[in-house]
Amino acid sequence: MTSAKAPGWVMISSLALERPGRWRAGGIGLLLGLIAVPDVLLLWQALGDGAAGAIGSSFVRSIGRSACIAGSAGLLGLMCGLPLGVGAALYRFPGRALLLALVTLPLLVPSFLWGIGWSSLAAALGVPFLLSGLPACVLVFAAGLVVPLALLTAYAATASLTGSQVDAARLAGGERQVVWQASRNASAPALLAAALGGVLTLADPGPGQIFGVQTAASEILTSFAALYDFGLAGRQCAFLAGLVLVSAVPLALLATSRFADDLLAKQTRQAVPVTHERMALLMVGAMAVLTVAATILPTLGLLLPMVTGGPELLARTTRDPFQMNHPELVLLGAVAEVGRTVANSFLYAGGGAVVAMLLGIGAAVCVGRFPRLRAAWLAATLTLFCVPPALPALGIVGLATSAPAWADALLRS
Repeated sequence: MTSAKAPGWVMISSLALERPGRWRAGGIGLLLGLIAVPDVLLLWQALGDGAAGAIGSSFVRSIGRSACIAGSAGLLGLMCGLPLGVGAALYRFPGRALLLALVTLPLLVPSFLWGIGWSSLAAALGVPFLLSGLPACVLVFAAGLVVPLALLTAYAATASLTGSQVDAARLAGGERQVVWQASRNASAPALLAAALGGVLTLADPGPGQIFGVQTAASEILTSFAALYDFGLAGRQCAFLAGLVLVSAVPLALLATSRFADDLLAKQTRQAVPVTHERMALLMVGAMAVLTVAATILPTLGLLLPMVTGGPELLARTTRDPFQMNHPELVLLGAVAEVGRTVANSFLYAGGGAVVAMLLGIGAAVCVGRFPRLRAAWLAATLTLFCVPPALPALGIVGLATSAPAWADALLRS
């Protein structure tokens, strides 16, 4: 006969993860510290090493350009994303799933690729002046980032409405009342998403470099990669990060106040999209236009050189006469270069995903079901998400230069 009572070390209860304790706040602080160590190191170095140092007059002017691009892209993203997200959640229309997928596809692609596509398309059409400078940057950022982000947020906010709420609005005033009330409900989260998208554009140097616009992010890369001035790049990055944090922290706090709330006890019958001929026609047209502008046209621009003499174009970029007479060797070289670098790319992406997954699991354990801890974690991670990527990168570089030799395997590999 064996004892019915198992040893104490065998009995594992999930209730242990739900009990309050000081270890939760300490765990969250430790995880955020691990994530923010490079940022803090660079900011500390910039403040103590050259707080009064010049950041450059061109960088100051580039801040104004970046702010103009961010504001214009955010406004355009809100104006387009809010009504399209609400309409996609409320109504059925032909190709709904496909159009939503194509509209949100640019979120998964680096912005500089869309910039290259638009630039190539404009050059092929002979109208490069129409897609250059600030308007081109606003177009790429709005179509490739802010509009999809605001659209998805408005879609999620509208899809969370209950069936009884939608039915009540429809009985009170028909479809116009439904759209109006759904837009009011989704306006706040869509505004936050558009504002966060605008803040994210401040840290992206890609389109600015493609279209010849000196933005704040591209100035930081120039200071570090071209001028080899780590101190100047650090001060510029710290200044830009300060501006981003001033903008991102209030937005993150407002966003988490909605995201962290649990659904209250109420009727939760999900609202079902309905068929409406006029709205379906409007949605198909609007989504098709956005799909063409955000995905199809820049993709055609990327593929255009391959169709219109891609080998000859590639051959002209080399000084080797033999390769100029044999452009297929250039294409083989390009394929070989992709094959040489693809393993590292997947290694970086997979390694980043694994690290993010481990940090996310650790955060979930520490946060538990406590709303305050959940709101604090979401606010902190949204804020860090808006920080310019150059900040942790330069922080790692600075840490590698001062770290002992035994740390090279981690910081220099």
